[in-house]
Amino acid sequence: MKKVALSLALTGLISSVALAQFDEVKTSLAIQQYKKAKEQLDLLLTKPKNAAKPEAYILKATVVAYLMNDPANEATATQLRSESIEAYKKYLEMDPAKPLVADPVYANAPIGYYSSFFNEGIKGYNKKDWTEASASFKNTVEWSDFII
Repeated sequence: MKKVALSLALTGLISSVALAQFDEVKTSLAIQQYKKAKEQLDLLLTKPKNAAKPEAYILKATVVAYLMNDPANEATATQLRSESIEAYKKYLEMDPAKPLVADPVYANAPIGYYSSFFNEGIKGYNKKDWTEASASFKNTVEWSDFII
């Protein structure tokens, strides 16, 4: 009986440590330290146990979405957006109930995609590149469903 109780306590402790680690990344996001959050997240994702959790993917999507919208990352914004959207879709696939989508920490990722595609569409429109503008505005409409 003692072994069972000890193993349950140990399992609970390990689970709370993993959740606390995700909380560290969320705290870095809250204080707008996006690069630090990315470093913390990359470290967490090196452990297969953490990488197998749906929260890891929505957290990655959110961190990368913030980096995507940082003017310092303008040169890689499109690649970061693709990486972030891929992680977000992976989360939706892993957790069909989507409970974390309503969490205020994670709610900004779709807004970031929406604004990124919208701004890209405006640039294409102003350049009279109708194909680029049309594709970007189509993506804007798709992501608007997530923020309504």
